[in-house]
Amino acid sequence: MMKTLAFGLSLVVLAAGLLIILDPFVVAVITNYCVNPYGFYVIASIRVVFGSILIAAAPDSRTPKSLCALGYIMVAAGLLTGWMGLMAMGLARAVVEWWLLQGATMIRLPGVVAVLVGFFIASACAPSRRSDH
Repeated sequence: MMKTLAFGLSLVVLAAGLLIILDPFVVAVITNYCVNPYGFYVIASIRVVFGSILIAAAPDSRTPKSLCALGYIMVAAGLLTGWMGLMAMGLARAVVEWWLLQGATMIRLPGVVAVLVGFFIASACAPSRRSDH
């Protein structure tokens, strides 16, 4: 069940990464809505939930240790994001503004990372092929 959910979420991550690569300025529009404490809390919650799903799916995956480690990294990133929304909103805004000013190539980099991570999760959690022999 969790492996299937992780596989489905990996496809969402792949699609989001491709969207960022194809249209990097969509990120600028999205960040305008997210660079506030509530936006950071939503992002933090998504990261914690997705990381928890990866941790739960890891034992049934093709790469349990790697998937579990990625899950813990995502949970930690979610907690750090929540802390940034609570304690360091000014710094977070400054970092996001600097990043957006770097141009399309720099904005596309997280899209490339998302595609790679999404592909890794998809390959680790893809449904098994059944042989009819």
